[in-house]
Amino acid sequence: MVSEPTQLSDKHCLNCGTEMSQQQLFCPHCGQKYTKVRVSLLMLIGDFFRDVLNVEGRLWRSLVAIFVPGRLTNAFFEGKRQRYVSPVRLFFFTALLFFAMVGFVGKKAEQSFKEQVVQASQRNIYYALFLDSLSHQSDSLKEAFSSNPAAVEVLDSLAMRMRRDYTDSVDVGVNISFNESDTKMTSVMLSRKDMAQWPADTLVQRYAPEASYWEKLLMRQNIKLQKEGDSFFGYLISQMVWMMLLMMPMVALLLKLLYIRRDYYYVDHLIFSFHTHAFTFVASALTLWLLHFLLKYDQDGGAGIIIVSSIVIPVFLVIAIKRVYKQSFWKTLLKFLLLLLGYFTVFFIFLILTILVSTLMY
Repeated sequence: MVSEPTQLSDKHCLNCGTEMSQQQLFCPHCGQKYTKVRVSLLMLIGDFFRDVLNVEGRLWRSLVAIFVPGRLTNAFFEGKRQRYVSPVRLFFFTALLFFAMVGFVGKKAEQSFKEQVVQASQRNIYYALFLDSLSHQSDSLKEAFSSNPAAVEVLDSLAMRMRRDYTDSVDVGVNISFNESDTKMTSVMLSRKDMAQWPADTLVQRYAPEASYWEKLLMRQNIKLQKEGDSFFGYLISQMVWMMLLMMPMVALLLKLLYIRRDYYYVDHLIFSFHTHAFTFVASALTLWLLHFLLKYDQDGGAGIIIVSSIVIPVFLVIAIKRVYKQSFWKTLLKFLLLLLGYFTVFFIFLILTILVSTLMY
């Protein structure tokens, strides 16, 4: 049983009460840093960077190590783990860095998506309210100027011009029914005026009360995207980190199958997957950053960066695979090509699933 703090020597751990020598900065029992009871603002900020971002040494050593093919993975296999950030934390840090850069560089694409898809839909939806108001005002004016045929003709002409190239309804989804012979798809058409006035749930109940749960869900999400989809692009990018994380077990499985006769555990392949993706994220983020600033001054200057990046990353991965799995160059190259084929198959499957799930969850 630990003694009361008053019975200990002058210096003791404030967390567990273990006695400490004057030279010790950290408790030998629990590892807490020796400090006064009061915590300063600088200490709080330092703890944040050390504990959350792990900036004190290990993160930077890990970021440097990933640029040497296979070095970080081999160090983990040799048991040198305390010096580096855990593979999962390194993966998350670099993935967030990469997708943050994608969001930053992709602002133009996001704005284009908003203007061409969302804002165009919103303008059409709320234009219906304007036309409805215009129609009521026009009817009132027609009654006031009923004795003047020219005025009535002008009002009719104005209404026709305002409605030119405009449709009163919008397609917001399909009801899909399967039978033995074929698949029938029936569009659900909604009034734009109703779209502007009613929430998505009300529209679904009014226009498709007998639809199945999934049909109602698809219809509701389609309406939400058309009415409130301004932030969908950013939301989709934020889900990509989780997509990549969920992909890692599949990538590790591909490596396990390719090297099934080698003496490696499944978790070894998983660690290698995390490390190689960390390098790819950082290298790709640097490529996007260079492209973003170079294209501001030279519209044709980005091709060279793309070519260099598309050569450097695969070469790095081939060397990393060879150094970790220690097979001949030609065997490594063949397995890399097979891995690449399997990887892109898995990637596109997960990408489609992520887009679908993000659309349903938005």
